[in-house]
Amino acid sequence: MAVIPLGGCLSVSPEKQPNPTPSTMNREEMVADLMGMLKDGDGPVRGAAANQLALMGAKEAVGELREILHEDDMQLASFAIAALRELSATEAVADIRPYMSAPDPGLRVTAGGALIVLTDYEPIEGLLSLARHRDLQVRRLLCQSLLLLSDKRTLPALLVFLDDPDRGVRSMAMMALGRIGDPAATERIAPFLTSNERNLRVNALRALGQIAPEDYRPELLGALGSQDPSEEEAALIGLTKLRAPEARDHLLENDPANPSLNLWLMPEATAKKLEDTSIPLRELRWLNFADMVALLSRETGIEIAFAEDLSMAPGELELDSRAIALGHRPNANTVLRVGQLVAKGTGDSAWTWIYSDGVIRVVSAKEAVPFFRSRLSTK
Repeated sequence: MAVIPLGGCLSVSPEKQPNPTPSTMNREEMVADLMGMLKDGDGPVRGAAANQLALMGAKEAVGELREILHEDDMQLASFAIAALRELSATEAVADIRPYMSAPDPGLRVTAGGALIVLTDYEPIEGLLSLARHRDLQVRRLLCQSLLLLSDKRTLPALLVFLDDPDRGVRSMAMMALGRIGDPAATERIAPFLTSNERNLRVNALRALGQIAPEDYRPELLGALGSQDPSEEEAALIGLTKLRAPEARDHLLENDPANPSLNLWLMPEATAKKLEDTSIPLRELRWLNFADMVALLSRETGIEIAFAEDLSMAPGELELDSRAIALGHRPNANTVLRVGQLVAKGTGDSAWTWIYSDGVIRVVSAKEAVPFFRSRLSTK
């Protein structure tokens, strides 16, 4: 990849970038080794191999994973179904569908989640019955799966979960509803704003800020002055989305290197492009840091430049909590949104990004603070 000095920065020009290629690992050899484990290993080894092949986006494993579903091993079948879901293997739908009748409710949850992702088939009736299952662990497993999916078709089951006796399940349901963003859920979520349970209040604020921040602007502004940092953070999600001046002033005073401050500096169309442009992590997993930046720059058409005094090792590109707030590690279906590049490190090693003259510049936090304050301060 061509990296050229420009204006005191190392700059990646979007129109002059080659396709990124894996630079340090031999993917073909690893896939071949894992395929051997998937075929000939014992149960736990085969399950681990299925998981890793899915994370690598190894479509060549689909045939063997489908074969596993015709074996008499329910635990291994669960790994195989999850892997087929991650690989977007629509050809496996007929192999997965019988597991919606499996005696193990956990396996039914896994199968239902896969079918929602892979098809227009809606196993909602089966999921609704599990949403009312007497076993709390089954309900938690299903709610965690729906949080992972964040699919509008799961809305009926998530609304059932808002009435669950377990507060953890109710909190996860609100997180999922916020990610889905359907306004139909707001009236059911709003009563939790006055809950005596802190986690329920925080998740209600976060969800309503994601779905309908203008409708709940007074509640979000009220939480901005909360003594609870979690409530403030949740309120900032919606207020930042609105570009509310109160959120800008709060960040300038309390977190003046926060990259969200760029929203008040860039045109709305550019901000939308950064937020909407997404890349599956499976396309980033085998790239070094420079390759990642080239891919991000090419996808957005925006130049990304790096201050020369920054020392960053390959792989130091991080996602913020919005990108990984799935309640689990990022998987092959998780996407990187360019607008979610986040400050890295602490103290003198901290870095963040600023937007100026049509260029994203990754700079030290020390440089970002006076930049934001000089451009945005109203005092």
